[in-house]
Amino acid sequence: MPLTKAELSRLRALRDKKHREAAGLFVIEGGKVVGELLAAKFPFREIYATPEWVECGSAKITPITAAEMARASHFPTPTTVLAVGKITRPPLAAGALDR
Repeated sequence: MPLTKAELSRLRALRDKKHREAAGLFVIEGGKVVGELLAAKFPFREIYATPEWVECGSAKITPITAAEMARASHFPTPTTVLAVGKITRPPLAAGALDR
């Protein structure tokens, strides 16, 4: 199933800090880093991958074409996988910055 215009627009909007902050999401691209985070059981919200990139252990992978990846990618040379994760900021304990 191809990416919808809304999905593509949302992924491209995450290039800007203000949109990432507003959505509470970030984007990671690249087979090595995404593969390592999947192995560490990082809870990605979405994963988009071209047929060239196959990673076992995650049923949440949405297959997309290389042309769609080129439009969604944040890099001039698109990678084979793009993942979206939630920004988490654990609260600091009282006095944690006094050290």
